Amino acid sequence: SDPSTTPRSTRGQIIFGASVALVYGLLLLTHTVFTLFFALTIVCFLHAGVRLTQEALLRRQEATEGAGRVSLPEPALGLAGSAGAAFSTQDVAPLRVSEPETDNGSI
Repeated sequence: SDPSTTPRSTRGQIIFGASVALVYGLLLLTHTVFTLFFALTIVCFLHAGVRLTQEALLRRQEATEGAGRVSLPEPALGLAGSAGAAFSTQDVAPLRVSEPETDNGSI
């Protein structure tokens, strides 16, 4: 549940390390003290920003694709027993939203 500060995939870790090295080199050119600390901090913040942006875009895409559908969370393993296996989110019918009825001015 706690977000990681570095990527999990090997490719992502290589890109992350190369990014830290690039920022380190740029900061070294400016004769900054504690260069490695600042380089790592900058890249970690950029990584977090990219991940948050990706998750927000994914949620927006899912919201537009799943508009009008109701989804229920899957039951946790071990807690639902055999009853949870008989029900899935595919059994839920789409939610039909109708416009609210308006009062024609009568009291």
